[in-house]
Amino acid sequence: MQPQLVALSAAGLLCSLAVATVGAVAAETVADRSAAKPGAVATLADGEHRALVLQVCGQCHPIERVVAQRRSATEWDDMIAKMVQRGAKATELEQDRIYQYLVTQYGPSAP
Repeated sequence: MQPQLVALSAAGLLCSLAVATVGAVAAETVADRSAAKPGAVATLADGEHRALVLQVCGQCHPIERVVAQRRSATEWDDMIAKMVQRGAKATELEQDRIYQYLVTQYGPSAP
């Protein structure tokens, strides 16, 4: 094989390996995210409107992120408004129900 062809073949091999590695890492990240969601269902407190919180909030990120810290009623209200501004899909009634659930289950005095 000529030196130029060997160099091109080696460069092609390296590029192929890099693409395969990036693809494998990306696939693993997606799998990790989807694997986290079913576990999140088990960790979310029981309560009225739990399913709605999973449905609306879980569309964009893992539920663990939603309930990572307790918030006051005002903070939950602000957070819901912020998420709706960012594209969360929920009617006014659904927003009220999500708020009720989060304040009851994840407010400062929640069990």
